[in-house]
Parts: sequence; structure tokens; C-alpha cells
Amino acid sequence: MSTDPDYPSPWLRLGAVVADAILFSIPFFVLVAMFDPEQFVSERDTAEMLAEWPLGVLGLGSGFEFFFTWVVYPLMILFFWVNWQATPGKMMARIKIVDARTGEPPSLGQYIVRFIGYLPSKLAWMLPFLLVPIHEKHQGIHDLLAGTVVVRKDAPEVESDEAGPSFPPPPPPGYGS
Repeated sequence: MSTDPDYPSPWLRLGAVVADAILFSIPFFVLVAMFDPEQFVSERDTAEMLAEWPLGVLGLGSGFEFFFTWVVYPLMILFFWVNWQATPGKMMARIKIVDARTGEPPSLGQYIVRFIGYLPSKLAWMLPFLLVPIHEKHQGIHDLLAGTVVVRKDAPEVESDEAGPSFPPPPPPGYGS
């Protein structure tokens, strides 16, 4: 019997990302309402907002955006990854992040590299995430850089067609007679 990892579909991963975006935006909007309520009454038009998009993605639109993007948000994500190998969206989808070589929980360093690996994708309008559906193990650039992979939690064991060696091996014929 072998236990091959069960890689979740890109659609399941996308669903987890959407759930996280919704869940993690809640603290952001609460903090904005508390500390920068003028953000809600902006009279900018769509063209202005699109022109400012790169600043917002980088957290450079305001001091508050910078603090949330570069301090609060990374700490929230790392907190979930370190404690549960998953964000709330991944938990709802019953998937988790593991070390691609060992299947064990990744190190803190791997999680940090994985988070930093999101930056090129964010700057390129999320296009590098298109690697996930075509990669054999559904890894994104962030996973490849960090040496991580996303797998299903509690995946059922896959039966092998071949009978593998048993442990301990059976005694040789005639042994003990």
C-alpha cells in the first residue's frame, strides 16, 4: 500500500483564496473604518483607482495601507500557516501546505519565502498563478521557490497494484524448524 499525495484541483485552491480574501478583508475594513474612515467616502473615479492600483497592491497608497500590507497581513498569514499549515480558506477546503520533499510541515523560513513569492504574482496582475493549473503538482511560483506543495488533508491511502516488501520480512524457508 502506498500513500501518494492527493493534490487539490486548482479550482479548489482558487476557492480557498477567494474565501481568504473575503475573511482577511474584514479586519482590514474594520481597521480602515477605525483609523482612516475617509477611505470610504472617496470621490475618485475608476480611472483614478486603476492608476493607483500598483500603489495599493504594494501597500504604498497610505501609511495605513503600508502598515496593513507589510506588517499586519503577513503576520496574520504566517500565524495561520505556522499553527495549522493553512489559512482559513484552505482549512474550509480541507487542504494544507507541506514540504514538497518530505510531506512534513514546512519550516518558518519556507513559509516566509512562500509569502514573499506572492509578490511577483501580485505585481504581474496575478498571471503567474496561471502556472498552478498546468503544473503537475499544481504548484505556483511561490510553492516552487519555497519548496512547498498544497495537498488534501486526510487524503485516503491509494492502493498499489504491486505488493511491496513487507516489514519485517518473512523468515527464510526452513528457519526455526
